[in-house]
Amino acid sequence: MTSLTVSFIRDLSFNNLSGAIPTTFQNLRVSDSMFLNNNNLSGPVPDWISTGKRKHMYDQF
Repeated sequence: MTSLTVSFIRDLSFNNLSGAIPTTFQNLRVSDSMFLNNNNLSGPVPDWISTGKRKHMYDQF
């Protein structure tokens, strides 16, 4: 094997999270995908989500 691609998936769905998306999430290890579906998140989507290096973000907050 000459090259290896590593993907990180952070699945935070179905965790009964509520309120705004915590700012501490921006300090989590960079992920290719983050799942936040089926929680009770509310409020605006933080700027760091759209400016981050994540390739995919899933809603259904």
